[in-house]
Amino acid sequence: MKHLISLVALVAILIQSSLEARAAPESHEKILEESQQLFHRNDHDGALAALKKYFSKVVTEPKRKVKTKLRFLAIAAMGRIYLQFKKDPGGAIEWFEKIKKTEALSDAEEDILSGWIAAAQDWIKLGKFPDAKMGEAELFEIGKKYYESGLKKQKFTVDQAGAADFSIASTYLVPFTVQFDKSPKIGDALFMMGDMRRRLWTSNRFWSENYYLSEAIRRFPATPLAVKSYEALREDVEFAYTGSSGNHTPQSWIEMLDVLKRMANGSDQKLPESAPIKKP
Repeated sequence: MKHLISLVALVAILIQSSLEARAAPESHEKILEESQQLFHRNDHDGALAALKKYFSKVVTEPKRKVKTKLRFLAIAAMGRIYLQFKKDPGGAIEWFEKIKKTEALSDAEEDILSGWIAAAQDWIKLGKFPDAKMGEAELFEIGKKYYESGLKKQKFTVDQAGAADFSIASTYLVPFTVQFDKSPKIGDALFMMGDMRRRLWTSNRFWSENYYLSEAIRRFPATPLAVKSYEALREDVEFAYTGSSGNHTPQSWIEMLDVLKRMANGSDQKLPESAPIKKP
């Protein structure tokens, strides 16, 4: 009888443990690991679905509980899958607009999302070759030439004297970033686009420079290019939030800039480009 009672008690404990395991919420880390596994199997739709699930969970958590870095990387991962792997800028715009309307985001995250939306709009508007016969080198060199010409004409950062040259440069550099994403010069192209966008007041309000500069940092951490991109982004963010009453940069941006600074100078773990997101 004692053995029977012990057996019944053991079964009850096992059943209870099983029920508790089923009831336990899926961890954020497990969802991220799932997204990475799916991504490496080239299941981009599955990886995207897992990342959306992750983001919908973490935005309901207290801001301090979920690392700013992981939230930033989740946004970047979703954007990369939409643009580079699914070739669906329209889908990226629709999804990120939905996030902005339905989720509780920080000021920094809203600005970062606006940057991805602006980048997707660039893809739709400027993503095709100006001339079908142009190759990688020609697109880059012409874009660079007009970028440098615009710089020479500007007397200060938001001076519109270089606007025409920057506009022309964009028609060459955006197709370059779309068509030649694996080029050794992609980092330089991202920086030039980000630098031009912050120098054009009409484009600046859409925060498109956030996409180009933060991607240069994320994809090329611990490099002079990343440091240069970080300084340009920091200067632009602080300029945007500074008025006659002083600097009012939101705390969320201060934290985001700290994340990006550590990526840029190499004090944070280097993130492999092959993976959409990596735990610190």
